[in-house]
Amino acid sequence: MVDFKQILPNWTLEINEISNNVYQFVAKNSLGNKSEITESDYHYGYKKCLEGAFDIELQLNNDNKFLYDIFLRLIDINTIKEHRYDHFAFGSWYIQSDQTMIVLDGRDYELRVDKFKNNDWISIYSISFRSKIKFENILTILDEYK
Repeated sequence: MVDFKQILPNWTLEINEISNNVYQFVAKNSLGNKSEITESDYHYGYKKCLEGAFDIELQLNNDNKFLYDIFLRLIDINTIKEHRYDHFAFGSWYIQSDQTMIVLDGRDYELRVDKFKNNDWISIYSISFRSKIKFENILTILDEYK
């Protein structure tokens, strides 16, 4: 299970068992925004509450730096060979290990994972910003990065 505070450090998460095996998940930020769900499946409820809070935060921080910061928090720093954020290149950025690179192309509205194969970088996963980025896309990208 992903650590809520690691992804959204400015949010609080309250979990209460309101009935036998029924949980209420309430995530709040300092602005009063809230993601809330009541669910009998603990892991599903946790995930849905996190996804809701992520969607809210993504709308509030409608910039590429927000995603860059999230990936830097979630990736083991020891695996990162190089990383860079460039505000002047439409907020483009990359995080690179020896064989894998996560790239956000701010001009072309693309978030992708590239692998180094046969002396070239090959895209193995890509999502357009024109479609809405979801938290599940972040998890897929992290899995591909490993």
